[in-house]
Order: sequence, then C-alpha cells, then structure tokens
Amino acid sequence: MYHLGIQAMVLLILDESKYGSGWRTPTRSEFISLSRCSNKQLVKYNGIQGMWFMNSSTGLFLPAAGWRDGDKGSGTTATAYTDGTGSYYWSSDLNGNSAYGLYILKNDVFVDANGNRKSGVSVRCVHNL
Repeated sequence: MYHLGIQAMVLLILDESKYGSGWRTPTRSEFISLSRCSNKQLVKYNGIQGMWFMNSSTGLFLPAAGWRDGDKGSGTTATAYTDGTGSYYWSSDLNGNSAYGLYILKNDVFVDANGNRKSGVSVRCVHNL
C-alpha cells in the first residue's frame, strides 16, 4: 500500500470479505500506548526479525519489514531498513498531507506525525474482541 486513500478502502473491503467485519487500522492513540510499552525487544521470531511488545499475559509481534521510500518510485521492495532493524506501520489518523505512524527503529519505538503518504509501509489491522 502506497498511501492512505482509495487503496486503504480497498484493503478494508478485502479484509472484511475474507476475515469478517470489525477489522480496522489502529489509531494514533493506540500506537502511542503501544510505544509506551516498557517490555519490548527487537528479536528474531520464527526466522523473522521484528519487535515483541509484551505485558504480563499477552504479547504482540510486529515484523521489521522496512518500508519503501515514497521518493524511490513505485515498487514492492523495501528501500529503507531492509536489514530487519526497522519498520513503519500506518495508523488510521491523518496529519494534513502526512499521516501518523508507528516507527520501529532498532530498539526504539515512537509515533511519528510526518509519514510521507507516498511511501509504501506496512498496515497491520486490528480487531476488537
């Protein structure tokens, strides 16, 4: 996915048709909460490099997939942090011509307000239980 717009709507429709209703993109506020997790670690899990976020009973693993820089043109291959040390995940919240997202860079995690909407970054849908 290269920007939040029509493609995001198509992905949402595809998710609902395959997995049922109730799936959505996490909000900026949810990413802020996740970034404040005190028990997180960059690890290799089942052969995939990524970040584990843990609390006392459950965890969340987000692969460090890198991202495609919007200034590098179209394509399906990451152009930044291709070594498994970083990733960027879109939130559902826009910030003018930018978008909020969750950055994973080595062992640091933070919410960014200036995500280039031309970039190809990961989307991880969530479902309320």
